[in-house]
Amino acid sequence: MSQGKDAFKKGVSAFRTGKTNEALQYFTDAIKLGVVDVAAYDSRAAVLEKLGRHKEALNDSKKVIDIDPSRWQGYARSARLFATIGKLNAAQIMANTALQKIKPEDTQRRQDMELLLQRVQEQIFEREEAISRRTYHFGSLPVEMAQTIFELALDDRPSRVVHFAAVCRGWRTTLLQAPSFWTHLHLASKRPERKAKLWMVRNRGKLEGLHLLGKADSMMLCLRELKGASLAHLRALTVKHLSLGAVCSALPSLTPAIISQLHDVSLSNLITCSQKDCLWEPEDLQLRTMTVEGQHPIHWEHIREHCTHLRKVFYRGPFATESHTCRMLADLICANVHLESFELIMTTGHLWFTHGLSESKPPTVSNLTRLVLAGSLPIPMVLEQLVLPNLEYLRMEMNTAPTDFHSLMQASGKTLQELSLISCHIELQGLLSFLQDTPNLRVLDIQSSEGKAANDVAEALAASLDASPEVPVLCPALTHINFSHSPKLKMGPVVRTVKDRLRRSQVAEGEKPTAAAIQSLILDGCPDIDGSTLPWLRSVVPSVSCVYLTKNDAKRKR
Repeated sequence: MSQGKDAFKKGVSAFRTGKTNEALQYFTDAIKLGVVDVAAYDSRAAVLEKLGRHKEALNDSKKVIDIDPSRWQGYARSARLFATIGKLNAAQIMANTALQKIKPEDTQRRQDMELLLQRVQEQIFEREEAISRRTYHFGSLPVEMAQTIFELALDDRPSRVVHFAAVCRGWRTTLLQAPSFWTHLHLASKRPERKAKLWMVRNRGKLEGLHLLGKADSMMLCLRELKGASLAHLRALTVKHLSLGAVCSALPSLTPAIISQLHDVSLSNLITCSQKDCLWEPEDLQLRTMTVEGQHPIHWEHIREHCTHLRKVFYRGPFATESHTCRMLADLICANVHLESFELIMTTGHLWFTHGLSESKPPTVSNLTRLVLAGSLPIPMVLEQLVLPNLEYLRMEMNTAPTDFHSLMQASGKTLQELSLISCHIELQGLLSFLQDTPNLRVLDIQSSEGKAANDVAEALAASLDASPEVPVLCPALTHINFSHSPKLKMGPVVRTVKDRLRRSQVAEGEKPTAAAIQSLILDGCPDIDGSTLPWLRSVVPSVSCVYLTKNDAKRKR
């Protein structure tokens, strides 16, 4: 035993002088000679750890724990060794156990062990994050849940199913198992005939959307492939660069009964032909969304008589007959009580003026929130025939008649959030009175205005901020201003408006700001704007645009 103790002492001395191999031999000799206490195994474990022989060091640390489980040394060294070799969970367990064994007053050792534990936990978190990023979680979902996710993702754009199916084999398998994902057929210029055949197989004959987007010749060939297909479930129809008569002739199953159940119709650049237009004739059309662009005239009388379920209407095209009147337009809007958005942009022709509706009081259209009227039509006459209590967006373009803002103020001023007046005749006092009753207006867009309209509005906005606190601020919620192409606009009122609204928006905690700060300012094509103040404007307004000339205009100037 004495020889073993002498060997142990020599090992300690050798370790202190950095002779690790010699120390290892002495500690091994001491254990062989009967020194089997905690100190011997822990000392040899320390030497083995320093030599990088971690597995052997762990064996000696285990011996230390077996000999005296109440001591912290074996757990602490095991924690360090496990952390070194990457066994982080074991290192975490050992570090926690060591902290339980170390006395509270031994602050330095507790601090060292807590730092080790923290480092191990951070590494565990990073490892789990890395594993999570590489793991294909979607594949472990039940098929029903995966299909529900795809349904939500494809709800607004069913055509994206092609991109989803190309992500991986798992997604493609899930999508191909459900015919409902292939019910919308978008035919363009890339192999449309093959796609039509394939889609009809995948959706098992249940076609809900037919979208003809390619050239006329290739689309007519595709329609031959669909000639015998059932259209009983068809709800959406898109036609571009074709004639409606040709489409109806090529698809015998597109009967009036099928047409009447369509919910969404989109027509663009239709070809005029001698064949009968079959789309608007069925009674009680179930249309929810109607989008029409191009020079092909449509039958507004049929739409007014047969459509009562519309929610969104967008039309950009001509008005050509005397039957197209303000009253007809107002009747159409009133007949569709669920109408939310109505955009009418007249490219040619005009809308005939007729006196008010037969009712003594204009009807209320409660659901309409977006209204766009543009072109050579008497916009004020249309607005006078409607009460729009929930209107949020109003855009008027090319309006040459003065708008009755007084009646509009009573109908929709409180709810209006965006107002755009583009190339319109503006009666200034009426507009300013209207703006005084628009507390929720966020966007004011006055472009290509006659005379000093934009500058006068800017002056009014600035003056209302200079008034006494008792006087309400004009448009307190205003954050976005566009005064583009206003030749008489000056920089002075614009700067005062921005500066005073910025000051009023910066209030002490607990106080309510009396005006919102301007977030965007567009002053394109305004020749009287002084460029020297633009740096300051850009420092306080997040988005500022002031383009004097386009590239083409600049070239002509040169």
